Amino acid sequence: IKNRLFQPDLKQRLVISPILTEEQISNGTIDIRIGTDFIIPKRSDAYLFDPLSTKEMYEAVLKTDKEYIPVGRELYLHPNKVILAGTIEYFHIPFNLTGRVCARSSYERLGISISTVANPGYRGALTLSLVNSGNTPVVLYPGTRIAQMTLYTIAVEEPAADLYDGKYSMEIGPMFSRAHEDKDLKIIERMRLADKILE
Repeated sequence: IKNRLFQPDLKQRLVISPILTEEQISNGTIDIRIGTDFIIPKRSDAYLFDPLSTKEMYEAVLKTDKEYIPVGRELYLHPNKVILAGTIEYFHIPFNLTGRVCARSSYERLGISISTVANPGYRGALTLSLVNSGNTPVVLYPGTRIAQMTLYTIAVEEPAADLYDGKYSMEIGPMFSRAHEDKDLKIIERMRLADKILE
């Protein structure tokens, strides 16, 4: 990891900033910290989320609270709840690496689950989905090393462009789901409409 952080070839250099202490970096992973910006879904009267309903998904976004919690303050993650947190770190993943993020084992043992991927060419802060699958509320503190990223080398020829341009590119804070923007949903929606016509 250190070699990639100081790689002279800019196209192959891994950027993670800031790295506050060397103990964030181990042989195969780098610890990452939750920042001060959170998305906290409000209690919703919707009984489900349907990604085919763009209106419903946009309403879901409006029913979320964006909350700033400074370092030194606490946030409670209750059982069976999901909170979206931005990372303190900004990332630039080179075209021949990919990163997988999970909870550090100390937090997994408290019932916290985290899972996300940083695709090759990704630039920005990451949004972490924090889920409390335990039975007890867990207190979270902005600035703590709650997750870790494992980096994998991928066999790929150098692309013409080294930027990831997906739905979540260039994040600077946590973002709510954009599942309703998936292109394959338009095909599924047309198939569903065709079935209704045939009925």
